[in-house]
Amino acid sequence: MEKSIQDLAAQVRDQFESRTRDNGDVFWCRKTEYRDQDWIMNLVHKAHNDMLPDDHKYEFVIDALDLIQELSDPDEPEIEPDIYNHDLIKWLGSHLSRIGYCDQYMEDYGADTHAGIVRLLQGGQQSEKMEVYNIVLQALRDRLEELEDEEGEDNEVV
Repeated sequence: MEKSIQDLAAQVRDQFESRTRDNGDVFWCRKTEYRDQDWIMNLVHKAHNDMLPDDHKYEFVIDALDLIQELSDPDEPEIEPDIYNHDLIKWLGSHLSRIGYCDQYMEDYGADTHAGIVRLLQGGQQSEKMEVYNIVLQALRDRLEELEDEEGEDNEVV
C-alpha cells in the first residue's frame, strides 16, 4: 500500500505530545511510549542544526508536520512568523544563533528602515521556520522512498 507524504506526516506527528512545565510553559516532546524509530530522531536532530534541544525548534517541527498534512502541494507552504512582539523577542532571546537568521534576512532582503526591528525579527523567524519545514519535508520524502524500496524488495520473486 502506497503511503502519501501527508499520511507519513500524520504518523510522525502522532509521535509527539505537548506537556506543561511547572512555570506554565507549554512545550513539545516525543511521547514516552513512542515507537522507537531512529529516522524520526534523526529528523529532529537535523532540524535542530547543531543546537541543543530547543522548544522553538520542536514547535517548528510540529508546525511543519501539521502544515504538510494540510497542503495538497507541500512544495508551496505559507510560513508565517509570530505577530506578537513578546513572542518574537522570546524567540530571539532563546538562543544566540537566532541573531544569525535576522542578519541573513537583512542581508538577503535589505534593511527596510520603515519596517523596523519587528519586521527584522519576523523575517529572521520566518527564515528559521522555513529551514525547519524544508528539513522535515525532505526527511519525509527520504523516508517514503525507503519505504517504497523496502516494499519493492518484498514483492520481488526469488
